[in-house]
Amino acid sequence: TVYGLAPIEPPPPPQRPRAPDPLPMDEHDVASVCGPGRLDLPHAPLARIVSHRHDAQRSFFVQGDEFLLDAGTASGLRVGKTLAVRRQFRVPPAAGSRGEPLVGEHTSGVLQVVAADPHAAFAVVVYACDEFVRGDYVEAFAPEPLREADPLGLPDYRRAARILFADEGQLMGAPRRLMVIDRGRDHGMRAGQRLTLFRRGTRDGRATRTIGEAIVVSVKDQSATIRIDRATDAVYFGDGAAPQTPPGATPPRWVATASR
Repeated sequence: TVYGLAPIEPPPPPQRPRAPDPLPMDEHDVASVCGPGRLDLPHAPLARIVSHRHDAQRSFFVQGDEFLLDAGTASGLRVGKTLAVRRQFRVPPAAGSRGEPLVGEHTSGVLQVVAADPHAAFAVVVYACDEFVRGDYVEAFAPEPLREADPLGLPDYRRAARILFADEGQLMGAPRRLMVIDRGRDHGMRAGQRLTLFRRGTRDGRATRTIGEAIVVSVKDQSATIRIDRATDAVYFGDGAAPQTPPGATPPRWVATASR
């Protein structure tokens, strides 16, 4: 028989504060958040992701994780504020008219601030489109108002937009893929609007072949994000997207020159 002192049990690990439950999100809000957009103007993000709240070595983050942000109440962050997480990407010059470079931004999800002081804040992931990485920036979350898709109509080729790029700067799209066009709120575009996708001829620039249909899911002043619903061919940058006018509706008027 061997006698000895019982090992001392290690102290229990410190209790981490439980992250709040994710906020319910409308399906259309999610569609209007995730995916690509065009960065039309220089902007200053509210904050950037510094690290995971409980594991500073991690660099990729997913649903339910908590982040440390490099700004706080002095920058307008407060407990309960909802934020969209974005990162920039460069688009090859060939995707822009006359070869000028474009800058896109990918939205990867939504955070909610759970604690904040003047110069730092903690936020929890309430919806993840895909992964988050250290250095992603956050901006105020403003989902598009809920709108049902318009009824089918006739395409107005005179107001056609041009497809610029897909997500992460890729130049080709397919059904269920999100892409960006060069027409936005200033041109009468709105969420729920249907578009006819077509390919122009190489000589006169007129529509020669219909290649699919899409729906506008989010709108900025000078650009919009669309979701391809149907396609008979791959959709490339430079293809046209003509807004459909429902029967009996009057198309909006705007002063601009259609893309060539």
